[in-house]
Amino acid sequence: SVVAGVYNDSPIIGGHSSNLGSWETLFINTTGNFGGYGNVIMPPSVGIGSQSLPYALNFGTDKGILLNALTYGFAVEAVTAATDYLRIKSVNAGTNTTHQDNILSLTRNGNIGIGTTNPLRILDIVDTSTAGGIRITTENVSTESASLNIDNFSSSAAYGAAIQIRRGRGTNSSPSVINSGDVIGGIYAKGHIGTGWGTNNIAAIRILAAENFSATNQGSKIDFSTTDTGATTRSVRMTVASDGKVGIGTSTPAATLDVNGTIDFLTLKNQSLATNGYAKIGNLILQWGTESSTLDGVETFTFPITFPNACFQVQITRKDAGITSAYAVNSYTTTNFTVDREDGISNPQTFVWFAIGY
Repeated sequence: SVVAGVYNDSPIIGGHSSNLGSWETLFINTTGNFGGYGNVIMPPSVGIGSQSLPYALNFGTDKGILLNALTYGFAVEAVTAATDYLRIKSVNAGTNTTHQDNILSLTRNGNIGIGTTNPLRILDIVDTSTAGGIRITTENVSTESASLNIDNFSSSAAYGAAIQIRRGRGTNSSPSVINSGDVIGGIYAKGHIGTGWGTNNIAAIRILAAENFSATNQGSKIDFSTTDTGATTRSVRMTVASDGKVGIGTSTPAATLDVNGTIDFLTLKNQSLATNGYAKIGNLILQWGTESSTLDGVETFTFPITFPNACFQVQITRKDAGITSAYAVNSYTTTNFTVDREDGISNPQTFVWFAIGY
């Protein structure tokens, strides 16, 4: 049986279960009259479109919750589909027509989707707007740099924490191949200028397609760019081409290391800076030294190290002042060179020499 009445301007509705020995009462308390909005005091389990009451609030199949605001509202729905999922969408208040669908989706296997009803990962975000993206803001960070941490624990040596960047032309539902020169992705940086963020990205690392993509052709390259002091537009400084060649000051390197500019070597990996020494620059070998000629005729002098393949040239210069008689390089091999001194020269004569080979 059901009874209804008013107590202190508040309606009271009471329901009696024939299976129970006591009254189960549903109280609806208004704010002094029937036109106000009040509170609902309900029994421990309530069903809306459902007679099964395993939880405090139970909804029937395809039933949801609508929260209306002034202009827009939000609907929470349990959707029955090939894979059941929970959906949150925004609606136009009054008409309840969809304003923005699939704001948030939660599948039965625990995947969360933003902008998609079929999240393929724990968190799957799809944004089809022209100004899409994800923004992470930190503030008052004083003990360490703001960071994004990706932790991975695995017994496999081949798989670690990773960031994968993917790019296609077309749309998410109808993708197409990328073309040569397309930017696949990158890391970009800009700074605050007081009135807002600077217009341009002032430094970048970009991955680009080096050819039109297909199942068998997927060449790529990487470029690095910075902005000069006193400027606002960045320029590419270094390029790693698809074949592994590195260009500094050039985007089309023709050698393993192709530098368009001045190189200032502080040290070389393979060198000896002794009086008689050498330096290796790639396969090129430079050797130098100071020797003393003590005999008229041909004398042999040994290089500090052997040229593995060939000696291109040897040059000598006299160091003793006032000597006009000539002597010159007679021959050279990968291990030594010979000097032929005129018979008219007497006493030891000092000279410096330079050799180049590989």
